[in-house]
Amino acid sequence: MASRFERLAQECVKKKDERGEQVVISLDGKRRDRPLKDEDFVGVAPYLPAAVQSILAQTPSRSSSRAATVEFHGENNECGNLGAAAVCNALMKMKEDGVASVRALFLWRNEVGDDGARKVAELIAKTALPGQERVWIAEIHLSHNNITVDGALALFQAASVYPRPAYGGTVPLWLRLEHNAIDLQALAPHMPKSCRATKRGDRTRGVQRSVVDGNCGVSQCCMKEVPSLHLHLFEEQDRLKVQRLAAGKGGTVAGSSSSPANRRPPARG
Repeated sequence: MASRFERLAQECVKKKDERGEQVVISLDGKRRDRPLKDEDFVGVAPYLPAAVQSILAQTPSRSSSRAATVEFHGENNECGNLGAAAVCNALMKMKEDGVASVRALFLWRNEVGDDGARKVAELIAKTALPGQERVWIAEIHLSHNNITVDGALALFQAASVYPRPAYGGTVPLWLRLEHNAIDLQALAPHMPKSCRATKRGDRTRGVQRSVVDGNCGVSQCCMKEVPSLHLHLFEEQDRLKVQRLAAGKGGTVAGSSSSPANRRPPARG
């Protein structure tokens, strides 16, 4: 008999299109009876590669010449560092085994800290293989977590191999890190070149429309010299968290914008 986590893995994996080339892992906490805890992510993650492979096997018409891609949605939960590491390990296994490439990772509004961010950085680095730029990760969503300068720097270093050739041009990694505990003043000397994507293009079927009036998006950048990163809303950090960490106390701050009672809906990326 399948375990609870094995059943959860089977239930959360769905085809995004009829061709079976895009798969979605949906564990969004707002679509569940309760948010998933860190240990839930640790429990379900090892079963995800087999669940994705099973879904792909059910689509005999899928072209074997095109790599399948997967989106992981785990937003609005209580996923911490261990859960983030388990998810990243599962996604890396899918890539290593030739099951699917990772297109996007959504872990915003969770409890991910620097160790989790480092694991996401490892995921970026290990899946950005030369000659496979078309299926590099396109977007990472880690806003409303507990990441500090250290975690941000790990992510920036991993993304230094971007921009990648795509959509007839080159595009940065779309990285959302707003509303974390990143001390912008401390980070400033180490800040890589990036685009703030202050004008965002609307999406059409998940793909940004063409660059018009300086618009930017997941699949395009308005800058003449395209940088490695799109950092939309990056300057909006949780000042109370930064202050608490600077005082050496750490932890989530009661009354901060990331506390459960005070979280406001993030700008979707």
